[in-house]
Formats: sequence, C-alpha cells, structure tokens
Amino acid sequence: MSNRSDILRLSSLLFWATLTVLILFMLPGLKNGLYNKEKANLWAEAMMDTLKQDTLTPPPLPFIRPSKNIEIQWSWRDYHENRHEIRFTVSPKDSARAVDYRNDYNSLFNIRQLYMDFIKVSKGPLDSLCKAMKMDIQSKNLTGQEVLDYVVSCIQTPPYTKITNRNECPCFDMNNYWTDECAPKDDRTGCCNNVTPFAVYTPTEFILQKTGDCDTKALIAYAVLKKLGYHAALIVGEAGTGKHAMLALTGVRPVIQSQVVRNNGRIYYPWEVTNKYAEYKLGNMSMWPNWNNWEVICD
Repeated sequence: MSNRSDILRLSSLLFWATLTVLILFMLPGLKNGLYNKEKANLWAEAMMDTLKQDTLTPPPLPFIRPSKNIEIQWSWRDYHENRHEIRFTVSPKDSARAVDYRNDYNSLFNIRQLYMDFIKVSKGPLDSLCKAMKMDIQSKNLTGQEVLDYVVSCIQTPPYTKITNRNECPCFDMNNYWTDECAPKDDRTGCCNNVTPFAVYTPTEFILQKTGDCDTKALIAYAVLKKLGYHAALIVGEAGTGKHAMLALTGVRPVIQSQVVRNNGRIYYPWEVTNKYAEYKLGNMSMWPNWNNWEVICD
C-alpha cells in the first residue's frame, strides 16, 4: 500500500509540475524565461476587454426572448428642459411576435403596407406606451404644441442608430464611422446589421431597443400621434445625400416654417425626428441642403 501511495503522490506532483510549466510558457508576460511586466499588463488588459465585451455588450434584439414582462422606463427632457418619465410593460408574447413578424415578412413590397403592418403587429406595446403617455400628459395639463413636443422629444432622445439589412458595419459613410453595436450610443455612431428584410424596426422593437434610424423613428412617432388623435403623416423623399423619412403634421401651426409637403389639398409640415437638436422642430428643414420628391406615404 505504501509503494502504491508513493506512486500516486509522485504522479500527482508530476502532473501539477507539468501543468505549471505549460501555463508559464503560454503566458505572454514571460519572455526568455523571465517575467516581463509590460507584456503581462497588455495581456491582462486584453483579457479584461474580452470579458467586458462578452458580459456587457447587449445582443441585437432578434436574439432577445424574454420569459416575463419587460419593464420599460423611459426618461427624457423636452425642448424647454422639462423632465418627463413614463413606465409601462411589454409582454414576452408581443416582443416575440413583432420580431418574428418582421423576420418572416413576405408580402409584396409596398412601403405603405409595410409600415401599416408593422404598426398593426405592435398594437399591444403601442397601446401600453400611449396609455402611459396620456396619464403623464393629463397629470401635467399639457395641451396643443406642448403635447406634440412631449411626444416627439421622447422619440428623438434615444440616439440615432444606423439600421441595415446587410452586413455593412463597421464602415465609414456620411462623415461618420459606424460601429457594429446594436444599441444606443451617445456619440450616435451605432449600427445594427442584418435587420431583414427592409432595414426598419417595428415600433415594438424600437420601444425595446430605444434605438433606430429615420424610418424606424418616424414610424413610431407617426403611430403614437395618430393614436393620440393628431393628423400625422409619415413622409419620404430626398434630403441631404439620399432617401429619407420624416414625421409630418397638418392642421397645426409650425414652430419654424421652411418646407412643406402637399397631399390631397392638405399642407403637411415636416418634423425631423432622428435626433433631439434645437433646430429639429416642426416645420424647420433648414438643416437639409436639398429638398426633392417628397410625398406622403401614410396619413
């Protein structure tokens, strides 16, 4: 028994000694058998970056499959720096339905039908959002333009994120370097790749992600204002360097008038909703160098 124990003990010592030698040779902090502090620090930093990326970076929305109600807390400030906050829930069923509906969307492509279908499949979350907004609006006695500013500043506040239906980012265009991070970024350089088929989120997905680009933001702003009883529209045309989508309103007085869109005898005033800047207010299109071929898609 003693000889057997000695053999097991020796085998164990040899195993741990061999493992220790292998680890030492694998560490980048060792060079020529001597400890190199600079290389060890670089190696440690690289490992920490990897851990951060794996644990803190949120996955793109299509991979989210919650098992219980999602608590939404939305905080923002309007153009007068008044702070607003609302809370509501989105059910896991509504979340999955919207994501799957977009991924499986196979109707003949008609932009108006697409937008209306995306609003329809997002009915539950939109109703919850509007209910929370109505309660907050009533408690603050907001009316007229105050309500419009309340809603639009809410949609404008989440940073712009480029949405693509291909694997385009990271890339450089429109004077920005777009990173492949499917989440709101304060420097507004985030990008969501592979949002198929048409590179636009449903309103439900915008509510959950709190991020999007021009048509995603214009779509939810249009849907919310329609539910609140306003004569809103979603318009599409050429501004800046290419196709663009915006919110528009008729029957209201614009804050700053520079461009209009005419449709069926009505005058619609555009509203840029991609970001919350001082000049991005109802009627003001002075930020765009050109203005061509604008039309009402949804009204």
